[in-house]
Amino acid sequence: MPWPKFVEDLRLALDKIVISHRVRRKVSGALHDETRLGPTKEPPITEAGKTYRFYVKRKELASMSKGEIAAIRDDKIRALAEHRLAQFDGDVKKAFAEPLMLDDKSAPDRRRAIRKARFCVKLQAEMVVPAGHGNKAVAERGDVHHYVLYRLPDGKADHETVSRFEAMQRLSRKQPVINRKRDDGASFVMTLAPGDMLRRRNDKGEWEYLVVRKFNAAGQVFIKPHNQAGAPKPEISFGREKLASGEIEKISVDPIGRIRPARD
Repeated sequence: MPWPKFVEDLRLALDKIVISHRVRRKVSGALHDETRLGPTKEPPITEAGKTYRFYVKRKELASMSKGEIAAIRDDKIRALAEHRLAQFDGDVKKAFAEPLMLDDKSAPDRRRAIRKARFCVKLQAEMVVPAGHGNKAVAERGDVHHYVLYRLPDGKADHETVSRFEAMQRLSRKQPVINRKRDDGASFVMTLAPGDMLRRRNDKGEWEYLVVRKFNAAGQVFIKPHNQAGAPKPEISFGREKLASGEIEKISVDPIGRIRPARD
């Protein structure tokens, strides 16, 4: 060892390094999900001021979540799938490594393999786009391009999640991709995109550095420690009120680790 506490000193030095991440602001990419969604006769509903519609989606059984299996449209397939899942203690991949077998109505002496099923999904109306011409099929919009945080006149926080599809439309209309002004008097606080950096003080009063991973339509911002490669389990997220509280600061980290406050 070069000196007695070499390993300990090296670990302390490494812990002080703040990793720079590339912010993903490009508009190019998939504008919507490849899987088509079919319309249903279910009436739309309103929750927390947002309108939701119900659609049918087709997916492999082995790739479904337990909630999706419970929402399978066909009663017989749903019952078979839930029974199979119970036999494997809820392990979806093991349960559907082999297809379900269903009696064939057209040939009573034969059975057909079921590997995919249709299930019902509830989505915000503005989160789907037409998928093709001359039909009623739609698709979920592509990834969220950016997130905008606002402060309402009454002091509460509000947000806007903008999909890549909407960002592309704004460019085609020669409008700003980021909407900094709103008609309701809300003031702009910050914008976030995947790869943006944040920091906050931990319980010891030390800076904790975080990188933005993704967003959802409800306004949750999913983050992870700046030096973690994969997604954290369980996931870590902030709501808009937490982001607007002043406890979390958006920063810029250059390729050699220099930290500056972000200037939105």
